[in-house]
Order: sequence, then structure tokens, then C-alpha cells
Amino acid sequence: MQSVCPILILSFIGIISEEGALPVSSFAFWIPGTNIAPNAAGQIPLYNKPLGILNFDGCPKVEPILMYEIIGPVNPNETSEYEASYKVSARYKSNLAQYLIINPEVREIADVTIKKQELVRIDNGYTICSSNSFYIGLENYRHEPINGPHKYPDLAVRFTIEVQPKNGDSPAVIIKTFKINSKKEI
Repeated sequence: MQSVCPILILSFIGIISEEGALPVSSFAFWIPGTNIAPNAAGQIPLYNKPLGILNFDGCPKVEPILMYEIIGPVNPNETSEYEASYKVSARYKSNLAQYLIINPEVREIADVTIKKQELVRIDNGYTICSSNSFYIGLENYRHEPINGPHKYPDLAVRFTIEVQPKNGDSPAVIIKTFKINSKKEI
């Protein structure tokens, strides 16, 4: 059974001006975790360590393994299966947890465990949760696409991650989805 989950996309637009209430001649916005020179001007963050729990390194490419299921009529009087047609699915086998980067500051205060990894299909802004196998088209007995080239899904990898603080506090569960590169069509 498949379920549809919406994807949230945020974008920010704005203008920074030199006018304001801060008593400085120039304004520098230093982000925690960046290398800040000792003689830096502007407002220095009070917490100068990397923010966030995890990130995804790059956009890995996954290649499909094609799976064929015979459908359609097969004439039992024929010695060949020329009347057969095939339902084609793309199956993906990959462990993408190697691309997760856990913030070292978080590792010092919590145990981070990957509880689940799944590939999901992105379709018109929604993610379709299913197994790692996705229907891509039909083929005739010569393995030629019946209704045009096969369309491979846009894919993302979804991780369910548990963060257990080392001080004994209750764990937090994070579900994070990252888009990955996948083959588009043959």
C-alpha cells in the first residue's frame, strides 16, 4: 500500500540595508560554525559551533535494476512466447546512509541511530512511499517499450533517525528526506 506525503519547500526573499538600530558603522552577520577571524567586525554569535543535527553529502546517483513480469496472453500452441508482454519495474538497491554527515557537536552529547532508510518517489510535489521497486512501463516480446520510453521516477531517500541525549533525556525522532539523482529514461 502506498501513502502520499507532502514535501514542504521554503524560500525567503528580502533586502538587507545599512540603516538600522545597531550602533556599528558596518554590519556583518556571522553564522555559527564559520571561521571567524579574531579581528572580525560586527556581531559575533554567542554559540560559534555548527548548527543542525545532520546533513547529506552531495547528491548520489542510483542505478536501477530492471525487473520483468510476464503479462498478457501466451499462446500455448506456439513454441515461443512471442505474444507475451512484460510489466517493467525499476528496483533500486543502495545503502545511502554512508552519505549522512552527523554534526560532531551533536555526537558529543547524543547517540544518533539510523532506524530506517527508504527510497521514495517524488510525483508532482508529493512523495509516494513504497518499496524500492517502482513501475516504469510495459514492453513487448522484443523488450521494446509499448507506450514510449520508460519514465524513471524522481527519487529521494528518507531517513528515520533517533537522537538519544546522553544525559538521559527522552529521545527525539527525526524524519529527513533528501533528493538523489536517478536515471530518467531509456
